[in-house]
Amino acid sequence: MTQHTYRKGLQGARFRVEVAHVAPPRVTLAPPTPEENPPTGPLVVKEPLMIETDVLGFATGTEVSFAVYEPHKLHESPVFEATAVTEEETRGVSVEWTFDWEAHKDTLAGARFVCVARVGALTSICEPFEVLDTFTREVQDSAGKPLPGVLVRLRAPRRSDIRAETDAEGKLDLRVPPGDYLVEVTGRSKG
Repeated sequence: MTQHTYRKGLQGARFRVEVAHVAPPRVTLAPPTPEENPPTGPLVVKEPLMIETDVLGFATGTEVSFAVYEPHKLHESPVFEATAVTEEETRGVSVEWTFDWEAHKDTLAGARFVCVARVGALTSICEPFEVLDTFTREVQDSAGKPLPGVLVRLRAPRRSDIRAETDAEGKLDLRVPPGDYLVEVTGRSKG
C-alpha cells in the first residue's frame, strides 16, 4: 500500500491517501517452468500463453479476474475467463491460457484479442494482440512433384490474402492468422 501524507493549510491537518493500481495485462508465451522467463516470439495457437498483470495496494489473497475478448465484442461473453489470487511474495498475478482455434472458429471473426484485468472496482485492458497458427504445406504440381521457388497466395474467408514463396524443397512453413487456407500458385520466383 503506497501512503502519502499531505498538509492542509496552516493548521497542519494530516490525512492518508492509499493508492491501488492494476497494470494493463501482458500476454506472452508461457515459460516451460515457473522459474524461467517467458520465451519470446509470436503467440501461437495450441501453445500455452501467460496472461499477467501487476497489482499494487491490495491485500494478500485479493482475487484478480482476467477475461479475453475479441476487440469488437467487449459487450459479449469472453472467449476465456480465469481468476488468480495475489500472493504475499509477489505483486504479479498470472494465469495460463491455450487458444484452440478449432474449438472457436465458428464463433470468432479472427484471432485478435484484448485482455481485461479486474480487481474490485479497478479495471485495466491491454493492447490488442494476435495469436498465430503454424501453416506448413508442400506445394506440388499435378504429377505430385514438389514445386520449389514458386510464388503462392494463401486465401481464406474473411482474411486478407497472404503471399509467400516455397523453399528449395517446395515447402511452406509460415506463421499466419488461423484459418482454412486455399493455396494458389501465382508464378515463379525471379530470384
